[in-house]
Amino acid sequence: MKKSFRSTLILLGVFIALIVWYQVYEKKIKPKRTEAEEKIKEIFTLSKDDIQEIEIDRLTTPPPDTAPPGTAPISNEYSKIRLKLAGKDWNLVEPVQDGADAANANSLVSTLTGTKQERVVDEAPKDFQQYGLTTPLFKITARKGGAEKAESLKVGSNTPTGFSSYLQIGDSPKVYRVSRALRTAVDKPVKEFRNKSIVNWTRADVTVVEIQAGKENIVMSRPTADKEEWDLAREHIPADTTEWNKTLNGLLEVKATEFAAENEKNLAKFGLSSPSARIQLKGKDNKKLGIRIGKTKDKTYLVRDDRPIVYEVDKDILAKVETKAEKYRSMRLANFNRFDVKRIKLERGKETIELLKEDKTGWTFPTEPNTKINPSRVDTLLTQLQDIKISRYLAPSSPKVAASQLTIRLFEKKEEKEKEQVNLLFGKAQGKLIPANRSDLDLSFLLSEDDFKKLNLQSKDFIKTEDKKEEPTKVETKKS
Repeated sequence: MKKSFRSTLILLGVFIALIVWYQVYEKKIKPKRTEAEEKIKEIFTLSKDDIQEIEIDRLTTPPPDTAPPGTAPISNEYSKIRLKLAGKDWNLVEPVQDGADAANANSLVSTLTGTKQERVVDEAPKDFQQYGLTTPLFKITARKGGAEKAESLKVGSNTPTGFSSYLQIGDSPKVYRVSRALRTAVDKPVKEFRNKSIVNWTRADVTVVEIQAGKENIVMSRPTADKEEWDLAREHIPADTTEWNKTLNGLLEVKATEFAAENEKNLAKFGLSSPSARIQLKGKDNKKLGIRIGKTKDKTYLVRDDRPIVYEVDKDILAKVETKAEKYRSMRLANFNRFDVKRIKLERGKETIELLKEDKTGWTFPTEPNTKINPSRVDTLLTQLQDIKISRYLAPSSPKVAASQLTIRLFEKKEEKEKEQVNLLFGKAQGKLIPANRSDLDLSFLLSEDDFKKLNLQSKDFIKTEDKKEEPTKVETKKS
């Protein structure tokens, strides 16, 4: 019995020791030790948030990748790329001054601070050339600020397997092996670090766009700054949102495929002295941006009026800005929200049909409140008004519709205030076309006879009938 009790105590002691070991070592000591070991492997002590400036000296003519480690470079000349953080934005300082590509700059910082040495290859090499470090392929310097002490690296040849590169940290003679991802992050031409976005405006910034392409001169304006609707300002015609957005988005999102020239005096060789298109964006507070687009043979170029940089761009942007004004015209018969319509009036001379929508009872004839209306018929009328397309616009010199065979008026009501949203006047037929005006349009237009018939409804067309054979109740019409 005593022996059994003693064995239990021993087992209990072992169990407690294991718990203590797990709580102390596995949860506290080991993680700290692992963290310390990983910290030692870091090639930069600066954190991602510390780095404010990066310099990359790139060997101009390195030996080819197929050459064995230790092959001497063709030339000892270096080209420099220098990036500097200003606020939250990275800028390219050398070899040209320009905005930096945010994705590439941030990726570079993450790689520099996240890369760790895999192992020490040589503590004190007698020959650095065998590692490609006598004349390293890259010299990388990072610093927190201008006055702060810099941290530096030298990147040499790839290892024989090609998955890693040789590296020196600062002035230490040790040669390390690191992931080749570090070399990939810095082994990029200058253009990869440049911001390729040319127009730094958002849609909300733009209120007016003027495009001069050939003989076409288009002015698009946004009547309400907080809405997406646009107008052809000179014609006072609403723009087709889908078509106009193709051009506007193309302008705002245009990117450089190449940086063709810096501070170029002779713009003629890029087709920019007499450009194919001139564009001016206008925004709030008299903000303006001028753009020229030209072409030579199979290449398209763009220059901003406020920058001395010639960009090569995709040819699609020129095709978009050369779109004719007619393509931007909205062909919608009426523009309104049918769910907000509270009153409808159809007028033929002295005869008027009026439909009123009450919150509780739905649609009614105010003159015959007991007559039941089929709401789907009213909904069909409103849907037709939204869906029917104008056949074509008439010339500005064309006379307005004088005698109307039908007038359709729609009224919305919000916060107890009624407002007329649509006023359409349809004139006498001209063959199979009906001339019409809309109160908010300066141009008259034509509608097909078939579409007009869908709108030219009688009171009986709205009445709800239980029996199809039953004659609908005659509704008294108003006399104006």
